[in-house]
Amino acid sequence: MEKHRIIDILKAFSIILVVFYHAVMCSPIPWESFPWMEAMVTLKCIHVPLFILIAGYLCHKQPVGQFFLKKVSRILVPFAFMTCLKLIFSLFVSDEYSHGDSLGTKFYEAFIKGDLFWFCYCILIIFLLAPLIWNSRLRMWLALGIFTAADVVIAVTGVQITGIFQIAQVIYHMPFFAVGMLLAEYGFFARIRTPGKLIAGSAAALAVGAVCIYLRFVLYIYWLYLPEALIGLSGMFILYVISVLAEKSGRVKPGGMVDFCQRFPDAQPLIIGSRNTSVEAFLMGEVPLF
Repeated sequence: MEKHRIIDILKAFSIILVVFYHAVMCSPIPWESFPWMEAMVTLKCIHVPLFILIAGYLCHKQPVGQFFLKKVSRILVPFAFMTCLKLIFSLFVSDEYSHGDSLGTKFYEAFIKGDLFWFCYCILIIFLLAPLIWNSRLRMWLALGIFTAADVVIAVTGVQITGIFQIAQVIYHMPFFAVGMLLAEYGFFARIRTPGKLIAGSAAALAVGAVCIYLRFVLYIYWLYLPEALIGLSGMFILYVISVLAEKSGRVKPGGMVDFCQRFPDAQPLIIGSRNTSVEAFLMGEVPLF
């Protein structure tokens, strides 16, 4: 339960960072100028990669057919539904946020490239690749090495990767998924818990992050991929330390959604789709969304 609370805190941090990032992007703040540009790039190195890392941490070996069906129903079906809504909005209400001029282009950008909600295609394909490496440390390390090398080569050569099904984003984020699986495999939560290890890890993360920020924003070595990846991992570790401290403080209480549904029973069908399904089962992932 303690481990799940820390993961929940990390998810909350990631959600807050994503919302803040997009809020700044849509605000009058001059985010393309110093220091906002540097701050935004740093946030971008952390928020979505943290989601991917957590997904890798929680991913485990299970029946492949059932695993694929669950991921398709939970990711692809909501993606198709929300994409259709956004297309209808761009066609009949406002094309301010449209990704194409003609109807054909709009559909291509929406369903072939997945630009309207790029994260859905990205994480779905990563999940489809997961059975190839789960339950094998060697294959996890190989995936980490292969995809990291691919990212470095792409960054150095400037080669353009197809945007179809967000393949470029899959290649960029797959190392974080592999890192998450390795952290689970080596029992990261159990090993990095004592004050001494948290302090030492924080010092190392701050040092690595500072060096990589200098390389990225002062020397402009942004094309190697590794500085941005290490900035992201350093930031994630700091957030992990904050999550551990928050959990130890006792201010993070379990059962928040359970308490909410007990206080407001009419809201339960809107949240989990049924009055007859327990909130605990929903939170444990035992109930499909669709």
